[in-house]
Amino acid sequence: MASVQELKRSFADLKYSIAREKILNEVFDQLYEEGYDFASETITLFHSEAEKSLTELTARLDQEIVNFHMLEVVINRLKGSGLIIGAARLADACLTMATYCDASNKQGCVVSLNHVKEEYQLLMSKIESIRKLENEIIAAGGSI
Repeated sequence: MASVQELKRSFADLKYSIAREKILNEVFDQLYEEGYDFASETITLFHSEAEKSLTELTARLDQEIVNFHMLEVVINRLKGSGLIIGAARLADACLTMATYCDASNKQGCVVSLNHVKEEYQLLMSKIESIRKLENEIIAAGGSI
């Protein structure tokens, strides 16, 4: 088993890498300044809301007649949720989709929704890696 110091170093390296790739920004770190439990609850809520938004976006785009205004409302809600946790790249992808919604461009929305989904999957993968290391640090007797 790795020492707390080694785990914390891995944790810092992972967070640095994620920040360098602009997947998450400083807002994510600010969540933890409010406390570990607060950050964890906020991330869990984001995950739940994002899943609902992505399901709704997919369903709305599958309709023969697309209500672009409602599509834009949902993508902006997802963007806002992402910004709350510091999900910079996801927010950028949402902004691109919102532009296509504003232009009533269904094909652009379909393509950009796929990009939003890719960014979301990458984000959640990185968050899962962070959570795994957090749990290992705590199990080894350390603190976050």
